[in-house]
Amino acid sequence: MALQRALKLDPTNPFTLNNLGYAREKEGELEDAYKFYTQAADQHSDTPIVVTMKPAWRGKGISTIAASNARKVQNVMEHEQSTNAKVARLDTRGVAAINRNDYKLARTYFEQAYKLDPQNAFALNNMGYLAEMDGDRETADFYYDKARAADQSSMKVAYASRKDVEGMKLSSVAGDSDDAVNKAVEEAAALRREEGGPVVLRYRDNQPVMEPATPPKPIQPANPAPAPAPAPSGGLIEPLPDNQQPPAVQPNEQPAAPQPNNAQPAAQPPAQPNTPAAQPPQGSNAPANSNGGLLMPLPDNQQPPAAQDQSQPAPAPQQPQQQQQPAPPQSQQSTPPAPNNQPANSNGGILMPLPDSQQPPAAQQPPPQQ
Repeated sequence: MALQRALKLDPTNPFTLNNLGYAREKEGELEDAYKFYTQAADQHSDTPIVVTMKPAWRGKGISTIAASNARKVQNVMEHEQSTNAKVARLDTRGVAAINRNDYKLARTYFEQAYKLDPQNAFALNNMGYLAEMDGDRETADFYYDKARAADQSSMKVAYASRKDVEGMKLSSVAGDSDDAVNKAVEEAAALRREEGGPVVLRYRDNQPVMEPATPPKPIQPANPAPAPAPAPSGGLIEPLPDNQQPPAVQPNEQPAAPQPNNAQPAAQPPAQPNTPAAQPPQGSNAPANSNGGLLMPLPDNQQPPAAQDQSQPAPAPQQPQQQQQPAPPQSQQSTPPAPNNQPANSNGGILMPLPDSQQPPAAQQPPPQQ
């Protein structure tokens, strides 16, 4: 405070500027310290120093010492950036703020230090100090107890709000504070027991919690969602009507009327390893994907000559058209003898159906009623 009054009287005095930088450096305000040191060095004053805390400075020019101090602070800001160094500077700034009676700023620095390292012994001790100042002795006891058991509790206190604890180990300082808090809690509890009366729930500032006479009603939403309708039929959901059924659950189509055997297309053989897929016959006027992927037979007026010579109708088919039975592999098929001593492929490229004795087992089932 004295240096600030002196600066108002002479804003360019190099001794005042250097001393303000020194005070800020000791309080952890390195940015402000560097600013004041630089201003003192910029005065280029060679006035020798007479009275000083460091004997090595005596007789040297004030601007020279200020420039040296500025370089030292700058080196600290550039290289000492570890978590412990940052926490130590924040704790120092907080203590300095308390010594200036600026508790709000001190709380900001202490909380920042605790956020950086919640296990730091000095940060824990200072958080306990803040809780004790707030009247929250239980929380203060919690922080003091953790500070006593932290790793850095054996370090000595270099700067504090009380001069009598400087130089003591932090574990001793936190232990004394913890004992004082516990004693105050016991004395307050004994005093309340002597007063008698019911147990009252209180806030941290010792004010009683006033319970409302009637419990508050729950807040209803502005647009409540409609309640779901009860399920009909004793909890079972009715099935959808036919016109709302999804495609996957539509009823199966009725099988088409079977065709005579002489008009049946050749059945596809079952898939075998290394067996090429059969190609559909060329020259058909029917669409390629009609009738569920099977080619429709040619009408009678378009049948090949060999197919039109058959006067007897073939026996009724064994299965509906949509349940065609696969023909055996080509290696197991036997070509029936051609009628009228004609070659095997004289039927216009269409193979004759197998006789009943050579039908596959599934094809020998009785046909459905037409």
